[in-house]
Amino acid sequence: MLPYAEQVDVYLKGRALPHFYVAHLPGGVRFLLGLSGWTANHWTNTAGMDLLLEPSRDAALAERVLGVLRERFHASTEEVATALGVDAARAAGALAAQCAAGRALFDVEARRWRHRELFATPVDLGRLYPPDARREEAERLEAAGQVEVTSAAPRETRKVRTLSTPEGSVTREVVYRDWVVHGRAGAQAGLELVMNDEDRILFGRCGCDFFNEHLMNQGPCAHLLALSRLARAQRRELSSSEPASVDALAARAAEAGARRQAEALDPGDGDDDNG
Repeated sequence: MLPYAEQVDVYLKGRALPHFYVAHLPGGVRFLLGLSGWTANHWTNTAGMDLLLEPSRDAALAERVLGVLRERFHASTEEVATALGVDAARAAGALAAQCAAGRALFDVEARRWRHRELFATPVDLGRLYPPDARREEAERLEAAGQVEVTSAAPRETRKVRTLSTPEGSVTREVVYRDWVVHGRAGAQAGLELVMNDEDRILFGRCGCDFFNEHLMNQGPCAHLLALSRLARAQRRELSSSEPASVDALAARAAEAGARRQAEALDPGDGDDDNG
């Protein structure tokens, strides 16, 4: 595809996790390729991948989520959350549970969910996903009061976007927030983890033997899981966008101007004796 691609986007999900390549081809065609972390780590054996996001155990919420997806061709996490009157993290957990059950899929490029019944009869999640020892240990630490969040703060990235609304197009500053958390769990102090705005674990650091041996290649250790569970419960829901400021609009205009200037200086496919 590369000789014909006008642009290629690469999506990296994390250390040893699947990565995706989207080739933008002429005519609006896009080719998506997903690869596992390494050859032997195939899709059905990505150990610990399901531990990065806590699936919802609320069966009623899961059915309501599925109802929204049935009504729409596709929907973002925020749209599902708004339709159901819940926060984005709860909606993401319920959507993840439906993916695990083979009843929904996630479009990694569009960042939207779609209804898709993989099986005639929904699978038994308890049988397909047996109890995980790390999750059980995390629950034990939390129940014993051996988990503490010592600090938690958002880390923001802002992008100016033009959004379509029933009243017409509006320009807003979209805020992407990662949640940076420090704390302790059990005998392990100095824990650090980063979660995205859907409460998915992006990064972690611990001093236990499991983490030192695997890092995040097999998902988070029990201590990071326990800290993430407590941090999710304490996290405050903040606005995901706000009116674009004058400075943000000026920065966007400057970026667009620099891009146009670079394109004008690009020799393209013309003859160039200097190579």
